[in-house]
Amino acid sequence: MAQHTIDLPCIADTYVDGNNADTNYGTTQILKTYRYYYGSWAEGQYTLLKFDNSVLPKHKKIISTKLRLYMTNSVYVEEPGFLDIDGVRNFSWDEYTLTFQGFPSVLAIISSTRIKNRSISANVYNEFTLPDVNPYNLGEGFVLEYWTTSGSEIRCHSRENINPPTLRVVYEDVPPDKPTPRNPVGDYKDVFAIIRFEWDYNSSVGGEQKKFDLRWSTDQETWTTISQTTSNTYYDAPGGTFPTGNIYWQVRTYNEYDEASEWSDIQSFYAVGAPNAPTISSVSAGTARPTISWVAFDQQVYRLQILSGETLVYDSGDVPGINIRSQKIPIWLADGEYTARIRIKNEYDLWSDWGSAGFTITTTKPDKPSFSLQRSAYGVEIHIQDVDAYALIYRSENDADFICIGKTTVGYFYDCSVGHGTEYRYFVRSVSENETYADSDVKLIQAEIRHSLIAPISDLTDIFEFRRSLNAPPKRNYTRALGGSTVEYEGRKYPVFIPDEHVSAGLALTFFLNSWRAVEKFMGLYDRKETVLYRDSKGRKIYGVLSGLSVEEEREGYTISFLISQVDYSEEVEV
Repeated sequence: MAQHTIDLPCIADTYVDGNNADTNYGTTQILKTYRYYYGSWAEGQYTLLKFDNSVLPKHKKIISTKLRLYMTNSVYVEEPGFLDIDGVRNFSWDEYTLTFQGFPSVLAIISSTRIKNRSISANVYNEFTLPDVNPYNLGEGFVLEYWTTSGSEIRCHSRENINPPTLRVVYEDVPPDKPTPRNPVGDYKDVFAIIRFEWDYNSSVGGEQKKFDLRWSTDQETWTTISQTTSNTYYDAPGGTFPTGNIYWQVRTYNEYDEASEWSDIQSFYAVGAPNAPTISSVSAGTARPTISWVAFDQQVYRLQILSGETLVYDSGDVPGINIRSQKIPIWLADGEYTARIRIKNEYDLWSDWGSAGFTITTTKPDKPSFSLQRSAYGVEIHIQDVDAYALIYRSENDADFICIGKTTVGYFYDCSVGHGTEYRYFVRSVSENETYADSDVKLIQAEIRHSLIAPISDLTDIFEFRRSLNAPPKRNYTRALGGSTVEYEGRKYPVFIPDEHVSAGLALTFFLNSWRAVEKFMGLYDRKETVLYRDSKGRKIYGVLSGLSVEEEREGYTISFLISQVDYSEEVEV
């Protein structure tokens, strides 16, 4: 690379004299330096120089730095004497006010050069190489000390004279180092999306990027180049820039002097396109739960939605399925106009556009069903009239949304999952063979439970009833613990509690059974290791698992104790 030489001008100089401690020499034309030795080193004269490095171009490689002084006398610097040229940083000085009295006894040295056994010529510039000087960081300039046993001094022109001191710097142009590509590297990118290219700007001398050239190719022979003047070390390629397939790319950068780096190493990524939108081929007619069929290619995942006008009434969520090309809608649609739309994702995790089609639900409905409600010892009995192929039972608790809790084909349903004292709303849906439907009116009832009941969720009519304890009311002990953990922090005496969404709850129970046969029957339920439903006359209704069973023999029978640990359970039935 090309080398350049620049002389940094002296912007301040003076000297101080220990024999004239109150005198300032800021306007002198001759700078003097010496310290005399006569058994010990005596205070003498110190020369101070300061140079302007603002004229030096930034971010260059420094080849050499030399102090140039125009001497007015010839001297031979002979051991034990020497000339020290020290760069300092802690001493701020003014050439027109500084005196020996203001000169510090200790200096913070940032560079030091010692000259020995050298001739200094008169009436010419003498150059002194300063190998440790960083011309970008000159601090407060230089202090010159000439230690001599001969009593001679070094004299040179000051900046007020015709041959002022200069700091000669030889520097070399330094282009940026090869940039480091960061992204995209070895992954898949959607050709229709914005693709961001990223890299690191590298330079051994610092600075920042001025511009870049980025080029890409499909074969590493023919290249397309994009150039921008910017410090941004990224480029956003618009969607549709690249064809599908392997894309190779590399980048080079420029510094503020328009010096270019080498091209980076070649990186590659695979440009892929999103799959084509699927086509809805058919929607089954005459049913309130139609089957949607479609044609699609490269499908890995699909998402099906049904809209009524602008309202989303059904969303399948993301469903894995390479070979699935149809889905029966699991909800019941009222007669009317709808839009089905579907999109698919391919193996590169890219979604297609939506494919959509309108359809109409027109059904021949069964007769409107009617039903009656009746309380029983264990729940609510539902008697249904005018059932077509089958009936679905819907229930709402305390004005919540209705859920389907059961299905029957015989006109009768026994709801054994109600809680004592709770008001329930019911309606019945009569469904035909073609899955058309008609809904009954809504009816209300309040359940009554007199004793403690336990039943497995696999058959809630298989009820075990507890009526009493021995010589006292049955014991019930409910416990509840909030989830969370404690974390100890340095500097805190006590731990910090961090809650979470979990809750641990359970009910400890003690009852009396008057026969071993009854104990064995309960142990049969216990040994099934199945989730059970517990209800009682206090209004408690808990789904849980049984544990901790103990049986104590009494004169009149057996006292049993056990724990129900509460678990989540959904009463809604899928149809």
